[in-house]
Amino acid sequence: MLAKVLSGKNTGAVLKGGCVIVKGNTGDFTGIEMKKGVIIVDGNAGKYLGAKKKGGLIYARDGSPIPPTKKYPLSEDDKKLLSKLGFFGEFYKFQ
Repeated sequence: MLAKVLSGKNTGAVLKGGCVIVKGNTGDFTGIEMKKGVIIVDGNAGKYLGAKKKGGLIYARDGSPIPPTKKYPLSEDDKKLLSKLGFFGEFYKFQ
């Protein structure tokens, strides 16, 4: 799935696999109750990021996670994955 505009609330809610790429910002509750898969937000991922998240990865330029999700700097493997997909610059991993 590829969205090229503001994606709105609950992007990737209950995601059970696959990859969601948003070229812009998302609304609040991105990745709520996410189980697995990857969400890449080329912008701000909003508030309450990863609420009740069980698994999977969220990459975003910024966002406000809620426990248990935490904000981490990217590893070299994360940077390689994002660059392979055409994303460069400052991103964070929310896990």
